[in-house]
Parts: sequence; structure tokens; C-alpha cells
Amino acid sequence: MSAPFAYDVFLSHNTKDKPRVRKLAERLRAEGLRVWFDDWVIRAGDAIYLTIEHGLEASRTLLLCMSPAAFGSDWVGLERETVLFRDPTNRECRFIPVLLADCNIPATLRRYKYVDYRDEGDAALRELMEVCRVETEKAALVEASPDHEVGKPESKIVQSFLCHASEDKTAVLDIYDRLKASGYKPWLDKKDLIPGQRWRLEIPKAIRASDFILIFLSKTSVVKRGYVQQEFKLAWEVLQEQPEGTIHTVPVRLDECSIPEQFGDLHWCNLFEPDGFENRLRALQAGRSSPVASEPAARKVLAMDQMAAQALDTQALEQILIGHMMAICGEANQIFRPVSMFDDGIDGEVEFKDNDGKPSGQKIYVRLKSGDAHLRQRQRDQKYIFDVKNPRHLTYWTAQPCDVYLVIRDSAETIRWMNVTAYLKTRRNKQSKQITFDGEKLDAPATWRLRDRYIKRAYADAVK
Repeated sequence: MSAPFAYDVFLSHNTKDKPRVRKLAERLRAEGLRVWFDDWVIRAGDAIYLTIEHGLEASRTLLLCMSPAAFGSDWVGLERETVLFRDPTNRECRFIPVLLADCNIPATLRRYKYVDYRDEGDAALRELMEVCRVETEKAALVEASPDHEVGKPESKIVQSFLCHASEDKTAVLDIYDRLKASGYKPWLDKKDLIPGQRWRLEIPKAIRASDFILIFLSKTSVVKRGYVQQEFKLAWEVLQEQPEGTIHTVPVRLDECSIPEQFGDLHWCNLFEPDGFENRLRALQAGRSSPVASEPAARKVLAMDQMAAQALDTQALEQILIGHMMAICGEANQIFRPVSMFDDGIDGEVEFKDNDGKPSGQKIYVRLKSGDAHLRQRQRDQKYIFDVKNPRHLTYWTAQPCDVYLVIRDSAETIRWMNVTAYLKTRRNKQSKQITFDGEKLDAPATWRLRDRYIKRAYADAVK
């Protein structure tokens, strides 16, 4: 078990939102949570950056208070990326977005479910409290239970995934409640997704981890385009992995609709008939008692879950590198800004501060790549080669008013960078899509050295 956290929540916010966030901090503290709020923790004479860094380390959950002002703040961005690169899949729910005001949410955050706190209502506070309770307290309650015995296997509660279109949510919510009352464990996005979880990652995991999948069909869902069709497809793929004769996927008709071709050979039940729900329960009970459906499938699900826990997708790796850039530039007292726009071959910019600690306007652009697959070692001279997949980026980089640096992080967490603008302008073969990567280690001292070169060059140009 990991060491206990000194704080339950860390409130990341912009100064302009301070009055509302203070109110939220007081409400959370009144509910018994240990709250890291800058006005309560940072004292006169403290090093602000180090105090915030320690606060992030000591807090189980970061609440990102989202507003137009927050997304214009370097500090808020640094706090957010620091937490995300430590837990990029957010499996431990250490990152919860909280919407304070209408704003344009960056693409990197849209994958996370947020808590809508715009009206500061009690329902939103309850939702926050559900995910901010300390995990160790829950474990202590389980261990203290008189029914808990170490080494004794727990009886498995059957989980059913409720696959449906959003237009059928009301009808499916009713089935969810009735299944829970009957002793089953239904899984429904509206009920079981925790704020801060990436729904595109959690839904496929829930499908694979479920004992049964209920496909709710209606005249709307069978013709609707969108994510529901992806759920149908994944459900069908999981069905193909089940042993012969297993009851696993059950089509449930909500109205007189047609059955999709992939589920046409499965017997379905009609929920709109008088005994529709009872037929549905009989299917679960039959599958629950089937010896074929137990151990092999359970072992396979466990193996898949372990693989999912180990695998980081491309977006997660990008989040890690963005977090590193934020942390390194923060330590060097420089400014890093991610760029979340079209794929033009630039992922962010570093702006250097002048000798008075103010933004100087001197900057570089960065192209971020994470993972070993981006570099290959050439056999004839053992040099590392970066292959540019989009040739347009080569001319785009050299046309920029600022130098572009290629930043690559490998699986050993070593980060190196290289000025590709200078490389492209001086190399002989202008048509080649290969870059001989000879980057130096990227850390705070390297950032500071580069800052000195750019600031001195700007000063020399000014006095000419």
C-alpha cells in the first residue's frame, strides 16, 4: 500500500477565481476533507514553486477548476500536466476537472469526465465528495468488517454491461435500478463513470470485464451513427472470444425494431412485453450457473485487464512528455505553452524570460515525440535517425520566425532535444525526409543555457 497522503485534494485555480474556489475549499473542509489551498498553506518567504510541487506530491487528488482565466494561466497548466504525466491514464483518479464557468475546454481534457460546478449546487458537491474520499479509509472499512477474512475468496457479483444509445437512457436507467435491486451489478456510464476518468478507455474495459453484455436495441439505436456502433462492434468481438454454448451477450429490444445482423443468431427478449424483465433475469441466471462461462473466461478477462493497465496509448505518452516540459521549464523559471491545434508539426513553445524575470518575446517552438519507435539506429554509422512522416513539416519548420526544436523522450525517460531548423538549413540533401538526430539531454540547466544564448543574441541585435 502506498504511503498515506497529507491532503485529500489540491485545488488548482487561477487568482481571478479565488473567491469561488475559497468557498469550495471551505465546503470540502467542512465535509471532513484535508484541503490544499494556496492561501492556507503558502507562507511569506516560501518558495512558491517548491511549495506547490510538495503540495502536489502530498495530495491524493488534484481538482482542476476550469474557467477562461484558468486556461490562460501558466501555473494552472503546470499543476495539471505535473499530475497527468505521473498518472497519464488517471487510473487512480488523481485528477478531477471541475467546471466553474463556460469555457473552451482544451482537446487534451475533453476525454475526462468533469464535475459541473457552475451553479455551486449541492448535487455537484456530493459528486465531488464521492470521488475525493481517501481510498485508504475505504480499505480500512473492509478490513474492519466482521465478514472479512484474509485469504478467503469473495463471492463474485455478476456484472452486466448495459450497451445503449443515449436516446434510450431513461429506459435503461430503469433496468439498471431493477437489476441492482435483484442482486446484480449493472454497469452504466451515467452511474459508474467517475469524474476524471477517460470514458473512451473505461467503457471498453468495462465491456471486457463484464460477465454479460446487454445490447439494448430500439428503432433509434439500430440506425444511429456514432459511439454506440463502436460499443456494438466491441460487444460482438468479445462474444466471439467466449466458449461454445456460453450465454454472454443478450439482445434486449425496447420496441419493435429490427435486430442487427451480427446479433441475428442470438435469441433476444422483448422488454416491452409483460414478462420481458423476467425473461432477461432468466438469461442472466442461466449464464451465471453455466460452468463453461466461469474460469477460462475469467482468466482471459484478468489477463486483458492487466495488459490494459500496462499499455499506454499514444495520447498518454504525449501527456507524459508535455508534463515533463512543464516541469523542466518551470524549474528553469521559463515558460512552456502547449499548442492544441491542428497537426502542423508544432506542439508547443518555450518563451524565455529576461534578466528582470519578465517574458522577453524570445522563444522557440518544439515538436514533441515520446517512445522508442521514433528513432532507429543506422547500421553503417550507428547514428540515430528520425524519419519525418509528413514532408510538409520540413518546409513548415524552416519557414517559422522561431527555431524549431525536436524533443524526443525514450522508454528510459531520457529526454533529448535538437535544433532542427539549424540542421535543415545547413544540410546538403534538402530533399531527404531523414533527420540525423544528435540531441543533447534536456533538463533545467540545458534550458537555462539556451535561454542565455537567445537573450544575449537579442541584446546584441538591439544595440547594433
